[in-house]
Amino acid sequence: MNDVSQNSNKVILEAKNISKYFGTITALESASLSLSRGEVLGVVGDNGAGKSTLMKVLSGLFKQSAGSIFFEGKKVEFSSPRDSQNLGIEMVYQDLALAENLPIGDNIFLGREPTKKFGPIKLLDHKKRKQLTEEHLARLKINVKSADQKVEELSGGQRQAVAIARATAFDAKIVIMDEPTAAL
Repeated sequence: MNDVSQNSNKVILEAKNISKYFGTITALESASLSLSRGEVLGVVGDNGAGKSTLMKVLSGLFKQSAGSIFFEGKKVEFSSPRDSQNLGIEMVYQDLALAENLPIGDNIFLGREPTKKFGPIKLLDHKKRKQLTEEHLARLKINVKSADQKVEELSGGQRQAVAIARATAFDAKIVIMDEPTAAL
C-alpha cells in the first residue's frame, strides 16, 4: 500500500457513545461514528432520532453530556463552534444560517474578514474580501450576478451554495451538512 492510500484511509474524526441531554429530555443517546479522510458519510434516522443534535455536537454548537470526540487520534473538547473550526470542521446548518441582508462575500467571511494593518490598527479589507469571494465562487463554479449581491436576492439553491462556499472557504478538513436539502 502506498502512502496516499494509507493516508486516505486514516480516521480523521471519531465520536464514541455521544449523548446529549437537555434537562430531563434525551436528545441523543450513545451515538458513535468514525469518519476517514476522503470519506462521505450519511447519517440517517427517523425524525427526532438525534441526527441534528449529533451534528451540532460535532461542530461545537452543543457540548455533549456524555461520550468522547477524537480528531486525528486526539481527544478534543469543543466549547464553541470556533474550537471545531480551528481544527478544520465546518458546518452547514439546516437553516443555512446566512445573514440575508448582507452581501455574499460578507456572509462567506463573517467573523473571519480579511484585514489590513495601519500601524496598530486593523481595518477590514473590502477589496481583498471581494477578490477572495470571486475566486472562491469561481473555483466552486457558483454563478451569481456579483460577489456584492445580497443573499436575500438569491434563490434557495444559490443560498445553499453560499452556505457551502462559507464552509469550504477556510481549508476545511470536514464539512458537516445538516439536512442539506431541507432549505431547497
